[in-house]
Amino acid sequence: MKLVELRLPDVLDRLSSVDGVDPNDVGEESSFLRVGEWLALPVSGVACHIDPQMDPEILNETGTSLGTLCLTAKLSDVEPTALTRWQYVAYLADVDAVSAGRPHVFQKNYVILHVAYLREYVEKFYVSAPVWGGFSHSTAPNSISREYRSLVAKSGIVFPTRFHEMVFSRYVAASNSFERFLRLYHSLDLIFDFIILKSIQKLNDDMVGFGAISRAHGRTELERLKYILSGYCDNWESIAAKFTPIAQFESRAKEIFQEYLKEGNPIQEGKWKKIVDSCRAGQTTEADFIAAKLCDTKYTYALLISSISAFWIYRVRSSIAHSRVSEFLFEDTDEDFIVDFAEGILAEVVTQVFSSSKLQRLMN
Repeated sequence: MKLVELRLPDVLDRLSSVDGVDPNDVGEESSFLRVGEWLALPVSGVACHIDPQMDPEILNETGTSLGTLCLTAKLSDVEPTALTRWQYVAYLADVDAVSAGRPHVFQKNYVILHVAYLREYVEKFYVSAPVWGGFSHSTAPNSISREYRSLVAKSGIVFPTRFHEMVFSRYVAASNSFERFLRLYHSLDLIFDFIILKSIQKLNDDMVGFGAISRAHGRTELERLKYILSGYCDNWESIAAKFTPIAQFESRAKEIFQEYLKEGNPIQEGKWKKIVDSCRAGQTTEADFIAAKLCDTKYTYALLISSISAFWIYRVRSSIAHSRVSEFLFEDTDEDFIVDFAEGILAEVVTQVFSSSKLQRLMN
């Protein structure tokens, strides 16, 4: 509740003192609501490993109690008089004036901090709370979502092991597109190992075949990704169709794919504009690419699409996972690039790999 609302006589008349917390003794310190000797500092997010059933005390390095992480999101329709003092301070900060004095469904969690330690907390602990406390005071950006009028159920998708099923469950549970992309990429990491294992099991005494498989396993991450695509994808036009949104992100894509680490890049500088122009025009079929002189009988369409897909997927994954100055550093505002472009390519590849008849034969 806003301080000005909390001071209204009709609001105060509906509020009681709870466990020594008096609603009449209110003020403001550094834009935070103060009730008596306690401040309510909003918390925007709490890590899932923190049990919401307990409100942990916050201690500094000398063991002095600074306050409490008050996990009020666990409370639902609790009478205000049944709250602890810390929960009641959070209640006064969270409830609106109209609902004051009645049970409330909390919108936020709070750090309830003793006013004497405000300066110490703000200077030493406020920003770093995600590291030492598993929670954050900074407002996380809203994850981008898109409307779907229909969803097409695809038959033939198989999960070879329970580990693959677990990877996809984690993918669906991801809280934003960056995390979601990494988890979907992990499914390809895991399927590569499965493919190698099953391929070796089927060799018997074929030492030549074993050598080829061993070389594949020892390749770089990009080469392993290309190995999966070339062996377990077959609808190259469906994958290439997912390239078309790159025209919406041309400058960002050029920075990520052409200006940063170029090792393994299948697109020479002279072909970049041709590919983007073809995508902008929606001309990504094999016939389109041959007409644009992007591929021929020697450098085939399948080889070109598999190489581009692998490189783009790998570059996006590296930029998300590594977060170092040698990589393109994604910002929260880049989420549309993932949602509307990069994730579509990866999802199509994953769908084809996990519905591949070749993969199913390996499983039998």
